[in-house]
Amino acid sequence: MLRGFATEGSLETFFEMSVGYYTLQKKIEFISMAWSCASFLFFVRSILGPKFGYRTYQLSVLLGVVFSLFTLFTTPDIFSNNLVLKAIKPLIVGIGVVILFQLGLATKRKENYAGIIFYPFIFALFTAIYEFLASNYDLNYKHLSSFGFTIFVFAQSYILAKKFNNAYLTSERLTGHLQEEVQKQTKSAV
Repeated sequence: MLRGFATEGSLETFFEMSVGYYTLQKKIEFISMAWSCASFLFFVRSILGPKFGYRTYQLSVLLGVVFSLFTLFTTPDIFSNNLVLKAIKPLIVGIGVVILFQLGLATKRKENYAGIIFYPFIFALFTAIYEFLASNYDLNYKHLSSFGFTIFVFAQSYILAKKFNNAYLTSERLTGHLQEEVQKQTKSAV
């Protein structure tokens, strides 16, 4: 979302076009791209458990740190160089494919919420791959991944709603048992 905000010209309502604005826009765009896999895995691991994709998560964080430092300490003409992008984009897509494979296995094992994450992630990954191809081959709709990940966020809203519903039902069940326990204790005390 932050990447889409920076790349679609939304920052221009707050800043005048200048060298500083352009640098800020590009740094936000590239740093958010570098952290996309790690932030996604952070979210997935919070739902499926910390053992999910542990090594992939470590690799994603390393990629995010290295490319963020590179982006912060160089100028846009260096970090947005086509050669640098040709190196990082396949890494991000590769990590995305590994995550897809891991989610597929978790879905096959019928882990809670894995399927709800897996299927929208296919769509989100497809839009990210399309965006990388669009930037290389000058296709229309260069920032389609924002749309793909928005669809993914809607699916995740379903998970949150389901978890809140389960929490509510558990609370109701425990409240009922609490009243029974109070009655038992009161009867016992009398």
